[in-house]
Amino acid sequence: MGSTSYKQIIGFGDWGWPDKQTYVFTSKKLETDKPYISITHDSPFEFMAKFKDLTSDKDIWLLGGAELAKSFAQEGLIDEVILTIVPRILGKGIPLGLIFESFDFRSEKVLTDGMIQKIYFREEL
Repeated sequence: MGSTSYKQIIGFGDWGWPDKQTYVFTSKKLETDKPYISITHDSPFEFMAKFKDLTSDKDIWLLGGAELAKSFAQEGLIDEVILTIVPRILGKGIPLGLIFESFDFRSEKVLTDGMIQKIYFREEL
């Protein structure tokens, strides 16, 4: 996740995923005292090159951070997009900035409180 999402989520109280290792991407100085949260200054490409050497073929969840998602997408590192649209404007709105030309729309479902979730998969080359 990006550092803005991290700071917002950590402000909610207890961490929701203590059983999952979390990596926070930032260019700023940021610290954590939680063993399940790691801070990285790597680019998405550098991070994934290191990460693939350390783990199996587990899925990776990229949470929040339009800029971070965009940087992963530019490197071709996103296979699936689950886009949840919340019908409330946060400030002036948050544009995602992803180009969906290389993704196929797969499904859409209505969630609670008027939220809509759309799922896209990267086209097979």
